[in-house]
Amino acid sequence: MRVAIDNRAVIHSGIGNYSAILLSLLPQVNKDIETIAYEDNFAFNRQGFWNKYVNGLRRLIRDQIFLSSWMKKEKIDLFHNPRNTGVPFFHTGKVVVTIHDIIPHVFPKFYLGNIIERLYYEVMIRLSIYRSDKIITISEFSKQELIKYYQVPADKIVVIPLACSDKFRVLDQESIEKVKTKYQLERPYILTIGGSEYRKNVKTVLEAYDEEINKQYDLIVIGGSWRGRDLANEYKDKGGIKFLTGIPDDDLVALYNGAAVFVYASIYEGFGLPLLEAMGCGTPVIAANTSSLPEIAGNAAVYFVALDVVDLKNKTKNVLLNVKLKEKLIKQGFVRFHLYNWKYTVQKTSSIYKKI
Repeated sequence: MRVAIDNRAVIHSGIGNYSAILLSLLPQVNKDIETIAYEDNFAFNRQGFWNKYVNGLRRLIRDQIFLSSWMKKEKIDLFHNPRNTGVPFFHTGKVVVTIHDIIPHVFPKFYLGNIIERLYYEVMIRLSIYRSDKIITISEFSKQELIKYYQVPADKIVVIPLACSDKFRVLDQESIEKVKTKYQLERPYILTIGGSEYRKNVKTVLEAYDEEINKQYDLIVIGGSWRGRDLANEYKDKGGIKFLTGIPDDDLVALYNGAAVFVYASIYEGFGLPLLEAMGCGTPVIAANTSSLPEIAGNAAVYFVALDVVDLKNKTKNVLLNVKLKEKLIKQGFVRFHLYNWKYTVQKTSSIYKKI
């Protein structure tokens, strides 16, 4: 079976890593599968009119006119698009689409800047749904969202969870201290991820960081400004807070390891991979009680009401002070981390290919 996998997601992004893993591991778990990467040379991002709109239009034309003929030429048996949209309408072969989430639909005000972007998104996501023989999604939560907002038949959707790289592991103290020195982290710290992106809800974490917590702990935020919103500038006068951007994965592993607790406050996630990253590093987790987060973290996290600053403040203090609770979360976190693995993800994906 010759399987073409769309490999045009940003390298090192979540979907980019997912695509790369499918391309490399599918032939290993199933010798009958040959994977072929589908790529183009269009820079497509939100920086500048040309990249955002002109290259977006060029990619749309290429998808609808040339992609199908490319697959016929390459004798492709099945096309898998792992990045939500980008399926040729007139293609007659088998198609699998992975729809990770529908964030732009749920929060159009923040993720789709104008009516053109909203119309484009809705047309393309509905095309993916209509044209696919099977839809893969990454959590039961995302499956229910597709059913709720797009009336997708439940039997057309299969949930295949993601996994976490084994690089997220417990490190020796020397490696941790080296990275802490690099980023000038002299005090114990609380770690969170998301920068200024709206749905990541870091503002709630910043508001919950009060004087009592500040006496013993710094607050480290991974991520910077987002579409003109800059929480780092907004909280620059509040002591103990440090924003870090452009962090290499190896340093991120050490930062997880060194944290007293990891707080993930996101209000909407298709999966929530940082939860597993922290757990793999032996860090206790506090998470918002929304979207897919309870599904993924299970009993290995303490949950707070997503936008409730007081609740997060109390839960954070409780975890920091309760040694037995921290030990329990760490132990359960390791168990949860190992429930998810890429071999299972790829084997399950392979079985979907064969069925259709």
